[in-house]
Amino acid sequence: MGLFGGPDAEKVLAKGTAAGAVLEGILVKYTHDDNNRKPIYHFRVGVAGAGVLGIRQHISGSEAVRLGMPLVVRQLGDAAVIDWPASVAPFGVHAAHTLDRWKMMKEPPSAGIVDEEESMHSAAKKGSPASLVVSSIGERSVMFGMGSAIDFDVVVQLPGEEAYAVQVKKLEVPFYAGHLAVVGAQLPCWVNDRRQDKVTIDWPSAAMHNPGVGVSAAALRPEPVVHQPMATPPISDVRGQVDNADAGELIGGISLDTLAAIEVGLIKERVAPADYDAYAQRHGVASGTWAATSAAWQSKLRSDWRIGAKYGELFEAKQKGR
Repeated sequence: MGLFGGPDAEKVLAKGTAAGAVLEGILVKYTHDDNNRKPIYHFRVGVAGAGVLGIRQHISGSEAVRLGMPLVVRQLGDAAVIDWPASVAPFGVHAAHTLDRWKMMKEPPSAGIVDEEESMHSAAKKGSPASLVVSSIGERSVMFGMGSAIDFDVVVQLPGEEAYAVQVKKLEVPFYAGHLAVVGAQLPCWVNDRRQDKVTIDWPSAAMHNPGVGVSAAALRPEPVVHQPMATPPISDVRGQVDNADAGELIGGISLDTLAAIEVGLIKERVAPADYDAYAQRHGVASGTWAATSAAWQSKLRSDWRIGAKYGELFEAKQKGR
Protein backbone atom coordinates (compact mmCIF):
# COMPACT_ATOMS: atom_id res chain seq x y z
CA MET A 1 0.00 0.00 0.00
CA GLY A 2 1.12 3.58 -0.61
CA LEU A 3 0.97 6.66 1.57
CA PHE A 4 -2.17 6.89 3.77
CA GLY A 5 -3.48 3.59 2.41
CA GLY A 6 -3.37 4.70 -1.23
CA PRO A 7 -2.02 2.62 -4.11
CA ASP A 8 1.65 1.75 -4.30
CA ALA A 9 3.89 2.94 -7.11
CA GLU A 10 3.76 -0.32 -9.05
CA LYS A 11 -0.04 -0.25 -9.13
CA VAL A 12 -0.13 3.39 -10.24
CA LEU A 13 2.35 2.65 -13.00
CA ALA A 14 0.46 -0.44 -14.17
CA LYS A 15 -3.10 0.88 -13.99
CA GLY A 16 -2.69 4.65 -14.15
CA THR A 17 -3.67 6.83 -17.09
CA ALA A 18 -0.85 8.46 -19.03
CA ALA A 19 -0.78 12.27 -19.03
CA GLY A 20 1.57 14.94 -20.32
CA ALA A 21 3.34 17.05 -17.72
CA VAL A 22 6.18 19.54 -17.19
CA LEU A 23 8.94 19.39 -14.58
CA GLU A 24 8.48 22.75 -12.84
CA GLY A 25 10.66 22.28 -9.78
CA ILE A 26 13.46 20.15 -8.32
CA LEU A 27 14.20 19.80 -4.61
CA VAL A 28 17.23 17.74 -3.62
CA LYS A 29 17.45 16.62 -0.01
CA TYR A 30 20.05 14.27 1.47
CA THR A 31 20.04 11.34 3.88
CA HIS A 32 21.52 12.03 7.32
CA ASP A 33 24.24 9.40 7.13
CA ASP A 34 27.37 11.58 7.24
CA ASN A 35 29.57 8.77 5.95
CA ASN A 36 27.54 8.19 2.81
CA ARG A 37 24.96 10.92 2.28
CA LYS A 38 22.69 10.13 -0.66
CA PRO A 39 20.41 12.51 -2.55
CA ILE A 40 16.63 12.15 -2.39
CA TYR A 41 14.76 13.69 -5.31
CA HIS A 42 11.51 15.63 -4.93
CA PHE A 43 9.80 16.99 -8.02
CA ARG A 44 7.19 19.65 -8.70
CA VAL A 45 5.19 18.36 -11.67
CA GLY A 46 2.62 20.39 -13.55
CA VAL A 47 0.12 18.02 -15.16
CA ALA A 48 -1.95 19.27 -18.08
CA GLY A 49 -5.49 19.88 -16.86
CA ALA A 50 -4.76 18.60 -13.34
CA GLY A 51 -2.71 21.27 -11.58
CA VAL A 52 0.53 20.74 -9.67
CA LEU A 53 1.71 17.56 -7.94
CA GLY A 54 4.60 16.86 -5.59
CA ILE A 55 6.31 13.52 -6.22
CA ARG A 56 9.26 12.01 -4.39
CA GLN A 57 10.81 9.45 -6.69
CA HIS A 58 14.25 8.05 -7.38
CA ILE A 59 15.27 8.45 -11.02
CA SER A 60 17.59 5.95 -12.67
CA GLY A 61 19.72 7.84 -15.16
CA SER A 62 19.10 11.16 -13.42
CA GLU A 63 21.72 12.89 -15.59
CA ALA A 64 18.92 13.38 -18.15
CA VAL A 65 16.76 15.36 -15.69
CA ARG A 66 16.30 18.99 -16.77
CA LEU A 67 14.17 21.73 -15.27
CA GLY A 68 11.28 22.46 -17.62
CA MET A 69 11.49 19.15 -19.47
CA PRO A 70 8.31 17.45 -20.67
CA LEU A 71 7.32 14.37 -18.69
CA VAL A 72 4.91 11.49 -18.96
CA VAL A 73 3.16 10.64 -15.71
CA ARG A 74 0.79 7.82 -14.81
CA GLN A 75 -2.16 8.94 -12.68
CA LEU A 76 -4.45 6.78 -10.59
CA GLY A 77 -6.81 8.82 -8.44
CA ASP A 78 -4.75 11.37 -6.52
CA ALA A 79 -1.51 9.42 -6.99
CA ALA A 80 0.97 9.81 -9.82
CA VAL A 81 4.25 8.21 -10.87
CA ILE A 82 6.74 9.70 -13.30
CA ASP A 83 7.02 7.29 -16.23
CA TRP A 84 10.72 7.96 -16.68
CA PRO A 85 11.43 5.60 -19.62
CA ALA A 86 8.54 7.16 -21.59
CA SER A 87 9.67 10.67 -20.60
CA VAL A 88 13.23 10.36 -21.91
CA ALA A 89 12.57 8.13 -24.92
CA PRO A 90 12.00 11.17 -27.22
CA PHE A 91 15.55 12.31 -26.36
CA GLY A 92 17.03 8.97 -27.42
CA VAL A 93 17.71 7.93 -23.81
CA HIS A 94 16.98 4.40 -22.60
CA ALA A 95 15.99 4.16 -18.93
CA ALA A 96 14.35 1.81 -16.47
CA HIS A 97 11.79 2.31 -13.71
CA THR A 98 13.19 2.76 -10.20
CA LEU A 99 10.31 3.17 -7.78
CA ASP A 100 12.01 2.89 -4.40
CA ARG A 101 11.50 5.95 -2.18
CA TRP A 102 8.38 6.90 -4.19
CA LYS A 103 5.89 8.98 -2.26
CA MET A 104 3.22 11.57 -3.00
CA MET A 105 4.02 14.83 -1.21
CA LYS A 106 1.38 16.79 0.70
CA GLU A 107 2.80 20.01 -0.73
CA PRO A 108 4.80 20.19 -3.97
CA PRO A 109 8.26 21.80 -3.91
CA SER A 110 8.58 25.39 -5.03
CA ALA A 111 9.21 26.21 -8.68
CA GLY A 112 12.85 26.24 -9.79
CA ILE A 113 15.72 24.32 -8.18
CA VAL A 114 16.61 24.00 -4.51
CA ASP A 115 19.63 21.85 -3.64
CA GLU A 116 20.34 21.34 0.06
CA GLU A 117 23.93 20.22 -0.53
CA GLU A 118 25.86 21.54 2.48
CA SER A 119 28.93 23.01 0.79
CA MET A 120 26.83 25.26 -1.46
CA HIS A 121 24.81 26.58 1.48
CA SER A 122 27.98 27.21 3.48
CA ALA A 123 29.58 29.02 0.53
CA ALA A 124 26.54 31.27 0.13
CA LYS A 125 26.73 32.26 3.81
CA LYS A 126 30.48 32.90 3.87
CA GLY A 127 31.04 34.31 0.40
CA SER A 128 30.19 37.01 -2.10
CA PRO A 129 28.39 36.42 -5.41
CA ALA A 130 30.56 36.46 -8.51
CA SER A 131 30.76 34.86 -11.95
CA LEU A 132 33.29 32.64 -13.63
CA VAL A 133 34.22 31.24 -17.02
CA VAL A 134 35.49 27.66 -17.35
CA SER A 135 38.79 27.72 -19.25
CA SER A 136 39.71 24.03 -19.00
CA ILE A 137 38.59 20.78 -17.40
CA GLY A 138 41.04 18.19 -16.14
CA GLU A 139 40.78 14.70 -14.72
CA ARG A 140 43.36 13.25 -12.34
CA SER A 141 43.75 10.04 -10.39
CA VAL A 142 43.31 9.98 -6.62
CA MET A 143 43.59 7.34 -3.89
CA PHE A 144 46.65 5.76 -5.54
CA GLY A 145 44.86 5.36 -8.83
CA MET A 146 41.72 3.80 -7.36
CA GLY A 147 39.58 6.81 -8.23
CA SER A 148 39.55 10.04 -10.19
CA ALA A 149 38.71 13.69 -9.55
CA ILE A 150 37.59 16.49 -11.84
CA ASP A 151 39.22 19.92 -11.61
CA PHE A 152 38.07 23.12 -13.34
CA ASP A 153 40.46 25.91 -14.31
CA VAL A 154 38.36 29.07 -14.20
CA VAL A 155 38.59 32.83 -14.48
CA VAL A 156 36.63 34.55 -11.71
CA GLN A 157 35.08 38.01 -11.88
CA LEU A 158 34.01 39.75 -8.68
CA PRO A 159 31.92 42.89 -9.27
CA GLY A 160 34.16 45.94 -9.61
CA GLU A 161 37.41 43.95 -9.34
CA GLU A 162 39.99 42.60 -11.75
CA ALA A 163 39.40 39.06 -13.02
CA TYR A 164 41.76 36.35 -11.79
CA ALA A 165 42.47 32.69 -12.56
CA VAL A 166 42.08 29.87 -10.05
CA GLN A 167 41.58 26.11 -10.01
CA VAL A 168 38.45 24.60 -8.47
CA LYS A 169 39.32 21.07 -7.36
CA LYS A 170 37.31 17.87 -6.91
CA LEU A 171 34.14 19.18 -8.48
CA GLU A 172 30.94 17.17 -8.31
CA VAL A 173 28.46 18.31 -10.93
CA PRO A 174 24.81 17.75 -9.87
CA PHE A 175 22.57 15.72 -12.15
CA TYR A 176 20.39 18.68 -13.18
CA ALA A 177 23.40 20.69 -14.40
CA GLY A 178 25.46 18.13 -16.31
CA HIS A 179 25.04 20.07 -19.56
CA LEU A 180 26.79 23.09 -18.01
CA ALA A 181 30.11 21.36 -17.25
CA VAL A 182 31.79 22.47 -20.47
CA VAL A 183 34.73 24.64 -21.41
CA GLY A 184 33.58 28.20 -22.02
CA ALA A 185 30.58 27.95 -19.70
CA GLN A 186 29.75 31.15 -17.83
CA LEU A 187 28.47 30.28 -14.37
CA PRO A 188 27.46 32.10 -11.17
CA CYS A 189 29.54 31.33 -8.10
CA TRP A 190 30.44 32.40 -4.58
CA VAL A 191 33.90 33.55 -3.54
CA ASN A 192 34.92 33.10 0.09
CA ASP A 193 35.28 36.52 1.70
CA ARG A 194 38.55 35.54 3.40
CA ARG A 195 40.12 33.42 0.66
CA GLN A 196 39.51 34.32 -2.96
CA ASP A 197 40.94 30.98 -4.09
CA LYS A 198 37.95 29.21 -2.50
CA VAL A 199 35.29 29.31 -5.20
CA THR A 200 31.99 27.39 -5.20
CA ILE A 201 29.77 27.16 -8.27
CA ASP A 202 26.09 28.02 -7.76
CA TRP A 203 24.74 25.11 -9.78
CA PRO A 204 21.01 25.63 -9.01
CA SER A 205 21.05 29.24 -10.22
CA ALA A 206 23.08 28.26 -13.27
CA ALA A 207 20.61 25.53 -14.24
CA MET A 208 17.59 27.79 -13.67
CA HIS A 209 19.16 30.35 -16.00
CA ASN A 210 20.01 27.71 -18.61
CA PRO A 211 17.90 24.57 -17.97
CA GLY A 212 19.26 22.70 -20.99
CA VAL A 213 16.13 20.73 -21.88
CA GLY A 214 17.13 18.00 -24.31
CA VAL A 215 20.87 18.64 -23.85
CA SER A 216 22.86 15.63 -22.68
CA ALA A 217 25.38 15.76 -19.86
CA ALA A 218 28.83 16.82 -20.97
CA ALA A 219 31.75 14.39 -21.04
CA LEU A 220 34.18 15.76 -18.46
CA ARG A 221 37.47 15.57 -20.32
CA PRO A 222 40.43 17.93 -20.52
CA GLU A 223 39.97 20.46 -23.30
CA PRO A 224 41.90 23.70 -22.71
CA VAL A 225 40.86 26.75 -24.71
CA VAL A 226 41.83 30.39 -24.99
CA HIS A 227 39.02 32.68 -23.86
CA GLN A 228 38.15 36.19 -22.78
CA PRO A 229 36.58 36.57 -19.31
CA MET A 230 32.88 37.35 -19.47
CA ALA A 231 30.44 38.12 -16.71
CA THR A 232 27.43 35.88 -16.21
CA PRO A 233 24.15 37.73 -16.85
CA PRO A 234 22.28 38.53 -13.64
CA ILE A 235 19.89 35.78 -12.56
CA SER A 236 16.44 36.88 -11.37
CA ASP A 237 14.92 35.34 -8.31
CA VAL A 238 12.69 32.36 -9.03
CA ARG A 239 9.57 34.03 -7.65
CA GLY A 240 10.04 36.95 -10.02
CA GLN A 241 10.65 34.66 -12.98
CA VAL A 242 7.38 32.82 -12.36
CA ASP A 243 5.32 35.94 -11.60
CA ASN A 244 6.42 37.66 -14.82
CA ALA A 245 6.49 34.54 -16.97
CA ASP A 246 3.70 35.22 -19.46
CA ALA A 247 3.95 39.04 -19.51
CA GLY A 248 0.28 39.35 -20.44
CA GLU A 249 0.63 37.16 -23.52
CA LEU A 250 -2.56 36.18 -25.32
CA ILE A 251 -3.02 33.01 -27.35
CA GLY A 252 -6.27 32.57 -29.20
CA GLY A 253 -7.40 35.81 -27.60
CA ILE A 254 -7.16 34.56 -24.00
CA SER A 255 -4.64 34.98 -21.21
CA LEU A 256 -3.00 32.32 -19.06
CA ASP A 257 -5.38 33.24 -16.24
CA THR A 258 -8.40 32.74 -18.49
CA LEU A 259 -7.03 29.40 -19.68
CA ALA A 260 -6.80 28.20 -16.08
CA ALA A 261 -10.34 29.43 -15.37
CA ILE A 262 -11.72 27.52 -18.36
CA GLU A 263 -9.82 24.31 -17.57
CA VAL A 264 -10.97 24.35 -13.94
CA GLY A 265 -14.53 25.18 -14.97
CA LEU A 266 -14.65 22.26 -17.39
CA ILE A 267 -13.77 19.93 -14.52
CA LYS A 268 -15.90 21.51 -11.78
CA GLU A 269 -19.00 21.78 -13.95
CA ARG A 270 -18.44 18.36 -15.51
CA VAL A 271 -18.78 19.73 -19.01
CA ALA A 272 -19.04 17.07 -21.70
CA PRO A 273 -16.24 17.16 -24.32
CA ALA A 274 -18.79 17.95 -27.03
CA ASP A 275 -19.67 21.16 -25.15
CA TYR A 276 -16.11 22.37 -24.46
CA ASP A 277 -16.16 24.90 -27.28
CA ALA A 278 -19.49 26.40 -26.22
CA TYR A 279 -18.26 26.68 -22.62
CA ALA A 280 -15.03 28.37 -23.73
CA GLN A 281 -17.01 30.94 -25.72
CA ARG A 282 -18.44 32.20 -22.42
CA HIS A 283 -14.87 33.20 -21.50
CA GLY A 284 -14.10 35.04 -24.72
CA VAL A 285 -12.83 32.23 -26.95
CA ALA A 286 -13.99 32.56 -30.55
CA SER A 287 -16.46 29.96 -31.76
CA GLY A 288 -14.82 26.79 -33.07
CA THR A 289 -11.33 27.67 -31.84
CA TRP A 290 -11.12 26.16 -28.33
CA ALA A 291 -9.32 22.97 -29.38
CA ALA A 292 -6.61 24.90 -31.26
CA THR A 293 -6.31 27.54 -28.53
CA SER A 294 -5.96 24.93 -25.79
CA ALA A 295 -3.37 22.96 -27.80
CA ALA A 296 -1.33 26.11 -28.47
CA TRP A 297 -1.32 27.06 -24.79
CA GLN A 298 -0.37 23.52 -23.72
CA SER A 299 2.56 23.61 -26.14
CA LYS A 300 3.64 26.91 -24.57
CA LEU A 301 3.39 25.44 -21.06
CA ARG A 302 5.60 22.51 -22.02
CA SER A 303 8.22 24.72 -23.68
CA ASP A 304 8.82 27.10 -20.75
CA TRP A 305 8.94 25.83 -17.16
CA ARG A 306 8.26 29.34 -15.81
CA ILE A 307 4.95 29.63 -17.66
CA GLY A 308 4.13 26.05 -16.71
CA ALA A 309 4.77 26.85 -13.05
CA LYS A 310 2.62 29.98 -13.17
CA TYR A 311 -0.21 28.08 -14.84
CA GLY A 312 0.00 25.38 -12.17
CA GLU A 313 -0.37 27.99 -9.43
CA LEU A 314 -3.31 29.67 -11.20
CA PHE A 315 -5.02 26.31 -11.77
CA GLU A 316 -4.57 25.27 -8.14
CA ALA A 317 -5.84 28.63 -6.83
CA LYS A 318 -8.98 28.47 -8.97
CA GLN A 319 -9.60 24.88 -7.93
CA LYS A 320 -9.58 26.02 -4.31
CA GLY A 321 -11.68 29.09 -5.11
CA ARG A 322 -8.99 31.61 -4.19
